[in-house]
Amino acid sequence: MKKILLILFILFISLFANGVTRYVGKSGNDNNTGTFSSRYLTIQKAANVSAPGDLIIVGDGNYTAATTDVVAVSTSGTSGNYITYRSENKWGAQIYKTSTVRTVESGFSIAANYIIVEDFEVRDIVFWAMYVAPGAHHVEIRGCKVHHIGRVCSDIETEGYVGINLDECSDIIIEHNLIYDVGRLHPGEGSCSPAQPYWQNHDHGLYSLGTTRVRMNDNVVYNCWSGWCLHVFAYNGVPTTDLSVYNNTFGFPNSYRDGHILIEYAINVIIKNNLFYSPTNTGVNLLGVDARSTGTIQYNMAYGATVANTTSGFTISNNTNNTNPLIVSNSTSTPDFQLTSSSPAINGGVNVGLTVDYLNNPIVGLPDIGAYEYTSGGGGGTNSKAWKQNLRIVSHKHPIVAHGKPIY
Repeated sequence: MKKILLILFILFISLFANGVTRYVGKSGNDNNTGTFSSRYLTIQKAANVSAPGDLIIVGDGNYTAATTDVVAVSTSGTSGNYITYRSENKWGAQIYKTSTVRTVESGFSIAANYIIVEDFEVRDIVFWAMYVAPGAHHVEIRGCKVHHIGRVCSDIETEGYVGINLDECSDIIIEHNLIYDVGRLHPGEGSCSPAQPYWQNHDHGLYSLGTTRVRMNDNVVYNCWSGWCLHVFAYNGVPTTDLSVYNNTFGFPNSYRDGHILIEYAINVIIKNNLFYSPTNTGVNLLGVDARSTGTIQYNMAYGATVANTTSGFTISNNTNNTNPLIVSNSTSTPDFQLTSSSPAINGGVNVGLTVDYLNNPIVGLPDIGAYEYTSGGGGGTNSKAWKQNLRIVSHKHPIVAHGKPIY
């Protein structure tokens, strides 16, 4: 019986795992074959030859480019065979630009479907660390560390510098990412002396522009000085639709604008179990929201502020206002948003279908509010690499991921 089950399992793997594993490393060469011992030099080379089901493993080191995008993903996977880009060691593969010259617009630019990007560090990009292009669908970005984005002196109104930019795409999952220090320089930073006030509200940790069916969960986003941790917008009058924002931790204020989240036009946005640590006045800014917008804002907690403005079209209930969540450290440079044992955020959330937290600790009972589930031993801090990959069945070649519909 066991032998039969083993054979069936192997047949299952063979049926769905059609891709190969391709390797990239700093000692490689793009004329190599892409095997473990004969790695490509650039991620772009692996992307150019990729096929559905492939797993692209990127070794430790710094990867940059002189072109518009460090990695331009244009080849799609399929519903049963995603193409996965994975740092060999968490945050070991770093995507960055070499100077403040605006030649590199994005770290990963994804104009393809059925794509997973996980465990990379993306830093010092001027425009967008991660960009999902119009029409792309079924893209997952998880476990990445995104920081120091758009840190330039700029008076350009039409440019918005963003950690993860979702542009008219659909069926997207953004989870377990760490995003911080996003936004253009303010007056007095270095030699910056901007003539226009765009440094107050143009740059964001996360940006949703006319998207459909997006889930953002278990992310830690802080120090979005020049905009919002999450900005929800419409494109040509088409709203963001079916956006779920669950169990995230947002930290520290933009002194010039209210809120960690700004919603301008959205249909069926659901915001639950989030921790808003020290925003300006409110966690979710609904002032000026389009009257056609609808949503639910429940079981969130705000420190030093209310969770949300009251407005028609939204169900706002069971939130906790002006309450100290008692985190480990509120240092703005090296915060630790994990909960201490007496935190009122413990078991303060509601079941939304998630099973693990930002650090992959299991959720026990009711979920805690924010990205962290309280554990007596702690998890290593906000910038820790202690987060482990979500459960997946892995063959010796590449992963088979159970992709159900996102939780909304």
